[in-house]
Amino acid sequence: MNESDNDNDTAILDEDVTQQDGGAPATPLEPAQPGDGGAGDGDPPDVIEEPEQPDPEPPDIRRFAIVADGTVVNVTEADLPYGEAQGWIESDTAGIGWLYADGEFTPPEPQPEPVPQACTRRQGRLALLQAGHLDAVEDAIAAITDPTERRAAQIEYEADTWQRSNQFLISMWAHLGGTEAELDDLFRTAVTL
Repeated sequence: MNESDNDNDTAILDEDVTQQDGGAPATPLEPAQPGDGGAGDGDPPDVIEEPEQPDPEPPDIRRFAIVADGTVVNVTEADLPYGEAQGWIESDTAGIGWLYADGEFTPPEPQPEPVPQACTRRQGRLALLQAGHLDAVEDAIAAITDPTERRAAQIEYEADTWQRSNQFLISMWAHLGGTEAELDDLFRTAVTL
């Protein structure tokens, strides 16, 4: 291929670009603008963007007491309108078992510690000593006149474990003038020794 062949090719190429439909000069093509809606431009029509919505307010979560027959039976957290619609009563302090009357919550009376159902003989004797009853119990056992009953009382007294429900202990305590509540307290003390 020589230099003149190259010039011919360029001239033909220039002619193709500048002429259309029988030799009329062509207008240069301008790039289509996005979204101009022109048919065949390949772009989707303009998209209308919605204005950004502010975030919704967070729910107003509150603590509620659920009351039945004047006593709090449950405590929960809920959105304020929902809790009020349920008839729950707003409270930051009330707990299960609290009382509700005349628009006021009051805590329940403190419950006594559970009564231990058993203690060791050592713990029981130390509790009797601390309460000032150890000598009285031993003297009462020694004073039993029937030898079989006295021996049975000694066996109960010398048992490794003292049961709160043991009838000998209950009757011995009553014999000394003690009450059921005092015997409960004696067992509570005994298990701490």
